[in-house]
Amino acid sequence: MHYIIHSWRNLQECPAICFPFAPGWCNVDFMNTNFLNIEGAYAASDSAAYTIIPVPYDATSSWNKGADKGPAALIRASEQVEYYDIETNSLPYVRGIHTTSPALDFSTPQAMAESVERETAMAFARGSLPIVLGGEHSVSIGAIRAAST
Repeated sequence: MHYIIHSWRNLQECPAICFPFAPGWCNVDFMNTNFLNIEGAYAASDSAAYTIIPVPYDATSSWNKGADKGPAALIRASEQVEYYDIETNSLPYVRGIHTTSPALDFSTPQAMAESVERETAMAFARGSLPIVLGGEHSVSIGAIRAAST
């Protein structure tokens, strides 16, 4: 199902696009929701070409909190994406897309960066391309560290 905004009147009909205006819609259960809503072998961690690492972190945002809701919004919106990629004439999901649980340590910014670094390094070790989803600027620190080693 695709959502298109025609006017402000139908914001309630398009939660994937109107996330900032409808914050209650994005209660994604990361343990049971995979990117693109794929299942089975296509979502298995051991064979996935891509690993989605959601990082719902917002501790160091200084203005307009809400970056922690970004990963859930992206995963939820991905359910509306077509599987077929017209540009490559392929079905990229068949290579595997694993979505990790955001079981990260958010006690301090340093602990969060170390957790992201660990998750990212594990994806690289499996031969999977990590894709870190986060809205807060410091989320990238751990991923960059893992990519540089």
